[in-house]
Amino acid sequence: MNLGDLINALKSIPTTHGSDDSPITVEYAFGTARPTRLGSCKGSYDELQLGYEWSGYDNNDEHFGNNTVELLIAELENALKPDVYFTGWKGGDFSMDEETPIWVSNDGNASRSGIVGVSYDDYGTVYLFTDLFDY
Repeated sequence: MNLGDLINALKSIPTTHGSDDSPITVEYAFGTARPTRLGSCKGSYDELQLGYEWSGYDNNDEHFGNNTVELLIAELENALKPDVYFTGWKGGDFSMDEETPIWVSNDGNASRSGIVGVSYDDYGTVYLFTDLFDY
């Protein structure tokens, strides 16, 4: 899934749910990981990585990063601005476009995991699905 695909998929999902309009939260479909911030991917500097942190019993702090649909969309759209650059692990500044792939990794790490899909449940959670790829 590339940056444009992910933005479009998230925009098709409501930002709130329930009678109290609670924000829709976002998690990876593995463990209790939630997305944090975008950065230049260590494995391919001109591509993006979306980091993660653990929530719930894994971390006891569920208020961090881009854990709502609204915040994540804003972060992803910001990456498309012409004056926004991401610095590569060994230097260089890179701009991104809608075709830029999105990997799942934290700063200083490289993984072959990429986002491949999005699913929304009736309980107010969006799940980001991943799979393994070669760079």
